[in-house]
Amino acid sequence: MKLRNFMYATMIACAFASCSKDDEIPTPGTEPAAEGTTLSLQIAAPTLTKADESVDADINTLSMLVFEESNNTLEAIGTKDGDNLWTKAVEVKAGSKSIIVLANVTLPAAVEKGATLTVVQNALQKALNAQNAIEAANNLTMNSKLYTKVQVAPDTKNMLGFTQDEATKAGGALVTGIDDAASKVKLYRTVARIVLNEVKTKEYYGTNTDKIAYKSPKLDVTDVFLLQGSKMTSLWSATEYAATEIVDGGFLFGKTGFSDEEKDNYTLVDYTEADVYSGYNIDVTSWEDITTTPATKGTVFYAYENTSSNRTLLVVAGKFSYLTGEGENTRVEMESTRYYPIAIGVSDATFSANAVALLKDIRGLESYKGVYRNLQYNVNLTIVGPGYKRPTGGGDPTTIESQVEVVAYGDVNQDVEI
Repeated sequence: MKLRNFMYATMIACAFASCSKDDEIPTPGTEPAAEGTTLSLQIAAPTLTKADESVDADINTLSMLVFEESNNTLEAIGTKDGDNLWTKAVEVKAGSKSIIVLANVTLPAAVEKGATLTVVQNALQKALNAQNAIEAANNLTMNSKLYTKVQVAPDTKNMLGFTQDEATKAGGALVTGIDDAASKVKLYRTVARIVLNEVKTKEYYGTNTDKIAYKSPKLDVTDVFLLQGSKMTSLWSATEYAATEIVDGGFLFGKTGFSDEEKDNYTLVDYTEADVYSGYNIDVTSWEDITTTPATKGTVFYAYENTSSNRTLLVVAGKFSYLTGEGENTRVEMESTRYYPIAIGVSDATFSANAVALLKDIRGLESYKGVYRNLQYNVNLTIVGPGYKRPTGGGDPTTIESQVEVVAYGDVNQDVEI
């Protein structure tokens, strides 16, 4: 059974879904009781949007890392129990523990019993690269916060993330020492979801309300790609929904051969063919010419957090043409390929209440620009002019109208006119 689940919960603190009555998880603890001191937990599967609760919520593997706080070493590793959203009970010693939960993560060799908390934290990093697409829609990496000062009682089936009634029925007891012992463990994706929802054209009057700048504009799309998506992410979250950005981890590019020039809107770091990632370049050979009729594409990219000045750019490229309005309305096509860059989370970005709840209320940010994990960036692009000669927004002046909305995941909407 695939674990795509659950009812959409309120997003005041990015409260993710709990089970619906129709999808109720069987009462845990019906397996033979483990002897001695054990620990198990239950998670809440994350959801994406109100419209589609099941998107990107698969939990294929689950790892609970239990650290002994007296010496900060890894004591036990719990794993998912079959198709259920709880871990098998693992034997531990009584005392004060730190616990973190990872989903869809293959633990590196350094994550082994006896390893220090620092060693484990440093080892829990992932990198996208051109050869290995490790992030997929049905297997996205996720993590919880690091629970600290969790008190495990001796000779008891200790339980985290279960209701008191569930714990009682299972013959166990809730852990103590934390306020949210009875709340399901929340998981947050380490990726952002970037969706090019709609592309269309519009006649633009500019500053002259009596004259259309480009009559009947049309774009023959040749490429849609990302530039400067973060290559690496941390899989460790010390606090709830903490930043996982690795600042010096490098970037991936959907295409190569581009560079910025002075006075361009955006800058690009130096990169080579080895930094080109096929997942950041979408095949558009079947796309029809873009006109005033909205073309809904639903093109999806996944990217790690990037809040640096080297912005993650979603670029639509193509051949721009328009009618001159002279004689028999001759259609004129720009000689070179034109580019329409959208800085994700920056260009006309509107962060929804769900996204603000994550970024401000939970992470504590007063301002936010860029790519943040567990947000969905919905991009609607309206083309009103010939764009730019370079995907970094340079070559000649133009207008841009975009809207980006960030969703939970959070939401960011970007409606862009270029």
